[in-house]
Parts: sequence; C-alpha cells; structure tokens
Amino acid sequence: MKDDQEKQTTTSNSPDPQPICRQNSVYRPGRGANSECCSRCCCSCLRLLFLILVVAIVLTGLAITISCIIINPHQMKFHVAHAAFTKFDYVSAKKTLHFKLILNVTIRNPNKRIGIHSDSSTDTNICAYYDDKFLGVGLSNLLSLYLPPGASSPFDYSWVSFEGEKTVSFDSGEMMKRFNRRKSDGIFPLFIKVKMVNSFKVDQMHIGDFKSTVKCRLKIPLVNGTNNSNNNRFKDTKCVYHLNPFPIIYTE
Repeated sequence: MKDDQEKQTTTSNSPDPQPICRQNSVYRPGRGANSECCSRCCCSCLRLLFLILVVAIVLTGLAITISCIIINPHQMKFHVAHAAFTKFDYVSAKKTLHFKLILNVTIRNPNKRIGIHSDSSTDTNICAYYDDKFLGVGLSNLLSLYLPPGASSPFDYSWVSFEGEKTVSFDSGEMMKRFNRRKSDGIFPLFIKVKMVNSFKVDQMHIGDFKSTVKCRLKIPLVNGTNNSNNNRFKDTKCVYHLNPFPIIYTE
C-alpha cells in the first residue's frame, strides 16, 4: 500500500511534459488564398486587355468611317468615246487575222479630294480579244498619268491603237460564217481588258499601290466595210472598273 501511495505522490508532483521543439521547422502559410488572388489578378488583366482591344477597334472603325465621309472616295470612270476598225481581214489559207484598231478612252476622276496616279509597270497592259481569242496588246499613254481631283485624261493620252496580225483558227465552219456575216454587217464585237496599278494622293499623303482592272465590251464598226450607215456608228460605251482593295507588297 505504501509503495502504491508513494508512486501516486511522485506522479502527481512530477512536472508536465514539455513539447518537443524542432529547430529546423519553418512556418509555411497555406497556398489557397494566394492562388485565388493570382487568378483574380489574371482575370482582371485579361478583361482590361480585351476592353482596350475593343476600344481600339471601335476607334479605328470610327476614324475610317469619318475619313470616308469627309473624303467621299469614288471609283474612276472609264468609257470609250470612239472606236473603229480600219482593217479586220481573215486569211483562211494562213489562218491569220489582220487587224488595225483605234480607240479613244476617256478616264475621269470624280473625287473632290483624291488624286489618282496610274503607274506603268510590267503588270500593266491593254489587251484585245475577239471571240475569246487574244489579238494583241495596245499602245497608249493611259497607263502612265496623274489625274488631279475632278480631272479627266488629256486628249493626247486618250488614244489606244492595236495593229498587227494574229494566227487564229476558226474551229468550225459556223465560226467562219459568223465572221463573214459580221463583216457584211460592218460590226465586230471586241473585249478590251486593261490592267493598271493605281496609287492615291490625299493632300500630301500618298496611298498605294493597288492593282485595278477595267473591262469593256464593245461593238466596233469597220469603217471600210460594205455597210457604213449611221446605225453602224460607234456608240459611247461605259466600262467596268474594279479596284483590288489589298495593296501590292513588293519583295525587293
């Protein structure tokens, strides 16, 4: 009994055990709050960037719209005022078409604030086609001129000439009959295609270069034909002008 009482007394008087401290322990805060904060910051940055992009697009669109309203751009106007074949003969033995053609093409710049340059280069030409058959390239100064706002092409620059001979095969007798019938009537259809390089001048600022195409479908009289009545006189014909909106990118 005494031994048990002594053990209990010793146990009750002994000090409480102290916690064991680790010298190398480091306090590491939890990562949940920091990760949530970072995600919120990223979302805010993305929203800000998106808002800036939207504002920039809207302002750019407004600037372009206002510029178009102020400048009011219009496409060039093309029309053929005069055209005549002085020679258009087919030699069936040699399958050769001899031709001589003169055109008077007028170009007008309808813009009030924009000047238009036409620059001559390897990409510019004036081509003639008869029944989808290529005849040749015309000679003219139309591909190299400057039209101030509201101006038209000078008279000396308006003439286009085609002259030469071309090997043409009429595949069927019907095509030959059609050619003879047209020659008897004194009217031949012709398709003219003009390839140009245009640049634009607004005040002192130059914009371009841009490729453009002009297409003209004509009915041209043969002046030395058998039928030269007033009904066979050439009628002023408008042409279709198309401007490629993408500028030329030069690699050299």
